[in-house]
Amino acid sequence: MILTIIPIDKTVIIDGMALSEADMSGCGIPSNIHALQFNGSSGELEYTDGTVNSHFATLPAWAELCVKEHDTAMEMLRNPPEPTAEDKAASARQLRDHLLSECDWWVLTDRTATQGQLDYRQSLRDITQQAGFPNDVVWPVKP
Repeated sequence: MILTIIPIDKTVIIDGMALSEADMSGCGIPSNIHALQFNGSSGELEYTDGTVNSHFATLPAWAELCVKEHDTAMEMLRNPPEPTAEDKAASARQLRDHLLSECDWWVLTDRTATQGQLDYRQSLRDITQQAGFPNDVVWPVKP
């Protein structure tokens, strides 16, 4: 395993797979660590406080915790959790709002909207009243 940990950047890179904004708060990284570089058999620690870089053959325990954090986060990216009903409802409302905004010009005071346009806009506003909302939304067809 090729490993790089840069705490100040919240970055953990394992075999070329980078995780930025990693939550390393529970790893117990010493405050004077700038970076850890590990090539699979040996590594080097770089410091922020003027301490001379040090070499090691075994990963420190805190680095092992960072590896676990990386692996957990990467697994979540590969297999994200199923969206909740609230997430689906929020997405549907966001799309509905966007579709309404696209046709706002139909109802400007200097225009006369067709009945089809008015019906379309009302159908969009009624999306949340559909029996299958938010799991099975039937979107109206734009006239």
